[in-house]
Amino acid sequence: MGKLIRRAVEADLPMHEPLCFPIYDENERLLLRQGFVITIPGFVERLLQRGCYIGSVDHPSEILGRSSESKQQEGGGAEQVLGGENFYPEKPRTPVFLRTADLTISVRRIHKLLQEVPSDRVVLQDFVRDCARKLLGLIAEDRDAVLASAYLTHDVRDSRVNQQLLGAVVAALLAPQCELSEDQQLSLICAAFTRDVALHSIDKSYATACKLPDTALVIVREHPVAAVKLLLRHGVNDRDWLTYVVEHHERLDGGGYPHGKKGDAIHSASLLLGLADAYAGMVLANLRRPGIFPANALKEIYLGKGSQHQEKQVIFLLTTLTRFPAGTLVLLVNGEIGVVKHSPSSQSQPQVYSLYDLNGILRSSPVIRDSAQSEFEISGCVTPEKCKSAELVIRRLWQ
Repeated sequence: MGKLIRRAVEADLPMHEPLCFPIYDENERLLLRQGFVITIPGFVERLLQRGCYIGSVDHPSEILGRSSESKQQEGGGAEQVLGGENFYPEKPRTPVFLRTADLTISVRRIHKLLQEVPSDRVVLQDFVRDCARKLLGLIAEDRDAVLASAYLTHDVRDSRVNQQLLGAVVAALLAPQCELSEDQQLSLICAAFTRDVALHSIDKSYATACKLPDTALVIVREHPVAAVKLLLRHGVNDRDWLTYVVEHHERLDGGGYPHGKKGDAIHSASLLLGLADAYAGMVLANLRRPGIFPANALKEIYLGKGSQHQEKQVIFLLTTLTRFPAGTLVLLVNGEIGVVKHSPSSQSQPQVYSLYDLNGILRSSPVIRDSAQSEFEISGCVTPEKCKSAELVIRRLWQ
């Protein structure tokens, strides 16, 4: 059952951004729902002066049916903060697809905070863990929507943040099969969110470079160590988290970096993070190179099993994502372009919705196609960059 996690600080209440968690008063009355956007000047200061607390996403007042009396109590708490102004109307819960996309805002904030001088206003370790719990909650609601959103709502101009998110999603999906404890799973997702925080100088200076100079390659090889130093400077003391970050580019055959560890000397969760990172890095485009299709990325990773990646982890990856993971854009035999909404297993046909008709005209609403029928069989894949005009239609599909 849910609970109050801790007292909120200023960093937990960003202006003009969706809240990562619901906010409660000291009596556990709901003040602000998860996803609410604060726009009223001075409101954050008044909330903090009053005293408010972050609640878990499955807090009782979030998941139990609320009576009209409890709704009045919630509204009353918010009205007390604003001096009588009722500012929070009831609204439908934001779809998982969009809430996952909003997580990029949180990941971007994490990286920005790590680049700055540590501040007493932010307990970074707690903030990152809150984001990790939110991701786990979203996956529990609709794993296909989470995977599709992390893959499709991608901006090549800010690919680092998207790569961190997709890697975290893949790691979270595989972690239970790899027999990690709940604490280890949480640390793994935190590591996934922060694994490349030391590469921002490379992204800024060589965003479009086809080849990196030797000085940049040195930074790349040392970025796991540099990331750990940044995390330590900001008070992160989770040993597992730090271990996974520093080892996520180590490989079974000793060909990885920064320390060239080999075999059992590498934590299995670090190898899992490296596997998730490899997949995300392959399928997402950036300004230097295009992404490759998920099926091709999985094939390339499979060829590295036993030498770069643990064989059982690779098998888990293939059976979990399948050849056509949710969100994959596909070309059908009849010439239509569709998107995979659900891929139940490697033995079953994926659930496909047509986005463009056979003349290449975008549909106003997706149309389901039976990919087991010959005319609707999948004949190939399409990159997300070629289907940008379908973004709104795709979002509608996961609502």
